[in-house]
Amino acid sequence: MAFPNLLTSAQVAKLLCISARTVRLWAECALLAGIRIGKQWRFRRSEIEALLDAPAPTAKPSPAAAKSRWVSSKRR
Repeated sequence: MAFPNLLTSAQVAKLLCISARTVRLWAECALLAGIRIGKQWRFRRSEIEALLDAPAPTAKPSPAAAKSRWVSSKRR
């Protein structure tokens, strides 16, 4: 019985250009929404496509990074 709307971890890995192990780890950590069926993971095609269509997040520097201990504006 095939479910065309569900993808395996290998299929998701190919779409995201990462390893299948990483896909499973992300699913276990709830970073990627998935359904566990026995020992296997399945992912909704619509959710993976939405992830691919979403804009990339932009990283903002943390306040700690601005006050790096390696770069100091003070002279001793």
